[in-house]
Formats: sequence, C-alpha cells, structure tokens
Amino acid sequence: TTERFSYAIDAATCAEQWRVEHIVERRSPLAVNRGFAYADGRLFRGTNDGQVIALDPADGSTVWQSEIDVDLPGVSMPMAPIAANGLVFIGHAGGDQTGVTGHAYAFDAEDGRMVWRFEVVPDDEDVLETWPNRDRYPITGGAFWTSFAFDAGPGVLYVPAGNPAPDFD
Repeated sequence: TTERFSYAIDAATCAEQWRVEHIVERRSPLAVNRGFAYADGRLFRGTNDGQVIALDPADGSTVWQSEIDVDLPGVSMPMAPIAANGLVFIGHAGGDQTGVTGHAYAFDAEDGRMVWRFEVVPDDEDVLETWPNRDRYPITGGAFWTSFAFDAGPGVLYVPAGNPAPDFD
C-alpha cells in the first residue's frame, strides 16, 4: 500500500497482479500507508482522508468503504489495521496536531458498519481536570501510527497510543 494506491504482487515473479488508486480528498504531508490486514478473504486498509476500505484480493475491487466520524486537519489513517473475530480494528493518526484526540475503532468486517469507537483521551470533565496544561493548550494526543496487537486467547486488543501536542509540553 501507499498513500494513494493498493497493489497485489505475485511473490514468485514480482509481476503486478492489480493496482487500485484511492482518490483521497485530503492528502497527508507524510504521504504514507503502512499496509493491509487480511481476514476471511478480504483485504482491509485505512486512507489519509479517514476512510476504511475492504478490498477483494482477487482483483482489488472495493467490497465496502466506511468513513470515521472525525474530520479535523491532520487526521489520517496510515496504520495497518488488525482483522480478527469478524472485526477490523484501526485508529487514526493526528494527535500531534493541536486539538486532535485519538480514537480506536472496530468495524464489522462483513459490511463495514462501525461497531464501536473508543476515545483514548476521554472528554469527561473529571478526567480532564488531571491535565495540568489544559488552561494553556487544547486537550490533544492519544492517536496512532502503528498497528494494534490482538491476543486471540483472551480476546484482548492492545492499543499503543501516543502523540501529544504540542510536543514536549
């Protein structure tokens, strides 16, 4: 995957099998995408304009496409998602942008509907009282660049969040 393209390459010959361009409304200055997840005969990826896409691995055709509910400057989905137990787990980047807080999502792998959303930085006033810089800077952080990890035994999803803004304050 790249920011705009998904590819299938024959591992034996290195021949390109198919290439699909994703027209993104909002380009990321980093212009990256970290890959697919695969499960149950489908490929899953995020885009830099907040889309989660399921593709048919045979020809790259779109099976479904869903949009996250956060549309702020700097928000993108460059991480490789995780697919397990009929769900696609993904989060967005951009928490290093002032005013953006991270969210982790689970989408139904079959139809793309959002099953749940987790706020990494809750907007509960009692929690926000613990942020000593809230009077100087908007609450930010908790976004994602790298994949989650899923432990199938107990069914635990590990979510590596970070990216405060402004950095080092």
